[in-house]
Parts: sequence; structure tokens; C-alpha cells
Amino acid sequence: MISINFLNRLRRPDPLDPEGPRIPRKPATINQYRRQILRFASDLIHAGIPPSQIDSVLVLIDPAMAELGLRHMLARHNDETRRGIAKAAGLLRNISRILNAPEEVQDRIADLVGVRKQVGMTRKNRERLRVLQNEDKLQKLSGPDLWPSERRTESASPGRWMRLSGFRR
Repeated sequence: MISINFLNRLRRPDPLDPEGPRIPRKPATINQYRRQILRFASDLIHAGIPPSQIDSVLVLIDPAMAELGLRHMLARHNDETRRGIAKAAGLLRNISRILNAPEEVQDRIADLVGVRKQVGMTRKNRERLRVLQNEDKLQKLSGPDLWPSERRTESASPGRWMRLSGFRR
């Protein structure tokens, strides 16, 4: 498995290695890294890289491989960024730092991390909230007691507002 040595190095750092990690990572962090590494390696395979060529974590942080994998991930999502793509790019950046990759490799990976993070709501959540822009549907959802004369005002007490809105403790 390509990530076993790397993950063991994170789990039990060598205190005499001047370039290795100093603090052991928590099991949850190691499990998350393992899942993300395997997922990214799988994306490289789907992008056309033979599995035999992916024999080390160092292959993943090669700037050409990192870009190929991230581009494949973007292509699968119609060139729209997703949280998973940003996390994969961040993982590659972290691995390059942990392994003390040459500065030019770290800089190139950091440039790839510039893949835009998702800002704001996803399209699916935006569509779910669109129903609230329709006043008729909003009135049905909020009930007749709250529309429009009983809406909360600055003078209404929080307790009264909670009773009007049907809030139960």
C-alpha cells in the first residue's frame, strides 16, 4: 500500500529525524489522510495513470501528477469546485510540507491549492431555499398567526415570539 510508510511515520515520528514530523498525529487524522490519499490515487488511476506507477506518496505530490489528479476531479464535476477537491489539494500541500519536498515543489503545490474553495451555498441548497422567496408558500409554512401582522418586531419579547412561532422547549 502506497501510504503505509508515510502514515506510520505520522503515527510514530522518529525523534532523531531532523526533517520528520515532531508530534504524532491522532488516529482520526491518520485515518482521514489514508482515505484522502487512496481517493486521490484512485482519481489518478481514472485519469489514466497505471496503478503500478503510483508506488509512493511522493508520486502524488509530483506537481504534474497533482495537477492531473485535480484536473480529473474538476472534470468529473463540470469544472465546478467542490469541498473534496479543495481538501485533496490541501492534503497534497500538507504532504509536501511533511515530507520536506523541495521548495519549488511546495510552491507549485501551493499554487494548485489556489483552486477556488466553494464560497456560499451549493446549487442544491440554493434551490431548496428558493421556495422561501415565494410569499404564498412562505405564508403557508409560517402559519396564519405570523403573517404579516404578527411578525416579530423590535418591541416583541423573545418569549412571545417563541410562543407565536410554535417553539417548544
